[in-house]
Amino acid sequence: MSNELGEQLNDLDVGDAITAIVDDYRYEGTVIETARQKCELNQGFMESGYLAVYLELTTATIEQYDLSTNHIVISAEEAVPRSWDQPVASAHNRTNEETTARLGEVTTIETGDNSNDSG
Repeated sequence: MSNELGEQLNDLDVGDAITAIVDDYRYEGTVIETARQKCELNQGFMESGYLAVYLELTTATIEQYDLSTNHIVISAEEAVPRSWDQPVASAHNRTNEETTARLGEVTTIETGDNSNDSG
């Protein structure tokens, strides 16, 4: 499951509308940034890779969960090529580029229109 989620995260682009399901909570938002460091072989040792997807949450999601920030980051580590750890979602402060709270492991990512957005 985590490999599938890692590959799904890797395929996301800025502007994509997604829903990340974390412990039965549905975080709906739009991808505003992605960061990727590929897993590489360096002097005979495999260096792990990293993927981060930054979301701007919908107004409905922020209000529903009474969040103190309107951004989350979903991150996953790639130990060897195409072998992903379980992605983790965290609340993210874009002003100082810090994660403010770990929300939990992402179990599902749905792509498509966030029709419940009111803002």
